[in-house]
Amino acid sequence: MLAPINRLRDPKDFDEVKRNGKRIATKDLVFSCLSKRNDNPVRIGLVITKKVDKRATARNRTARLIREAIRLNLEKIKPGHDIVVIANKIQINLDSCEAQIREAIVKLNLNK
Repeated sequence: MLAPINRLRDPKDFDEVKRNGKRIATKDLVFSCLSKRNDNPVRIGLVITKKVDKRATARNRTARLIREAIRLNLEKIKPGHDIVVIANKIQINLDSCEAQIREAIVKLNLNK
C-alpha cells in the first residue's frame, strides 16, 4: 500500500496531470507524468475503468498489483512529480507490471 503522502487524490490534480503531463504507453499501462519542479514527494494516482473489466474484484486486484509494483520502485523516482497510471488490461502479473514501471521510469527520465 502506498503511503498517504504518495497518493494523488484530488480530481483536479488527476485532470491536470492527464491534460498537461507527458504521456507514454507500455504494453498494459499508460503513464502520464507532470513535473512540479519542487521537492515534494512523488504522488501516484491509478485509473482502472469499467471499460477494462466490469467486475470490481478484477479491477481491485489489478489496482493492488500496480500499487505494490509502484511501491517497490518508488525510491527510484525523483521527487516533485505527479504520475497517473491508467490500466489498459486486467490480466497482468506483478513481474510484468514491475518491468513496465521500470521502463516508464526510464522513458520519462524520472531516475534518481
